[in-house]
Amino acid sequence: MLDLFYFVPDSQALKENAKSPSPTALPSLPTTESPKPARPRRPRPPAVLPSDRPYQCKDCGKRFVYRSKLATHQWTHCAERPYKCPDCPKSFSYPSKLAAHRRTHTGERPYPCTLCPKRFGHRSKLAAHQWIHTPERPYKCADCPKSFCYPSKLAAHRRTHTGQRPYPCNRCGKSFCYPSKLAAHQQIHAAAAAGRPYPCMRCSKSFRQLRNLTLHQRVHEDGEVGDDLSQTKGHSNGERP
Repeated sequence: MLDLFYFVPDSQALKENAKSPSPTALPSLPTTESPKPARPRRPRPPAVLPSDRPYQCKDCGKRFVYRSKLATHQWTHCAERPYKCPDCPKSFSYPSKLAAHRRTHTGERPYPCTLCPKRFGHRSKLAAHQWIHTPERPYKCADCPKSFCYPSKLAAHRRTHTGQRPYPCNRCGKSFCYPSKLAAHQQIHAAAAAGRPYPCMRCSKSFRQLRNLTLHQRVHEDGEVGDDLSQTKGHSNGERP
């Protein structure tokens, strides 16, 4: 009778055989991840011209592209304003807004420019001013040598050449190139209604006499804020420059 012998490999041999590649197995190809393409820079949106803002606020003349934006803005005219300015008829919804407004009366300018001696009463005014120090002004006017940092600034400047005045006064019908000019003009109506026919064009204060307005305007001049505030208080008619 023929004896059969079986060869049983040990466990170490099985492990080494498992590590060796099979002759029929295909070699694995190296995987190389392609680099992600760089995201293109988002272009600046084009300037929105006044003709593209069909929704106008009847209270202040400001215009908007969308009706919903106008509806949101109109809350600024009808919302509760419990914080009243002691120097003028204005009132505000928040104490921080009142504190910022009071600087127009006191002449305080707590925000200095680090590149020139100018100082400002509002942080937003400082931010807008600092753009004049940047050399990049890619938006050039086609009618004069001026150039600007933003297309919206160029669009506003172009109105000085075209004569366009998209901001009308709702009291007298007079129109203006800029909303800031309209706001300054509307102070004349508010001052006349309050019996103060001499408004300051730099802030919201107004006066009954021209000489007090002249004294007050010195407050806005650079370098004379502190001196003039101490010299122009307590006039006989009760007005404070």
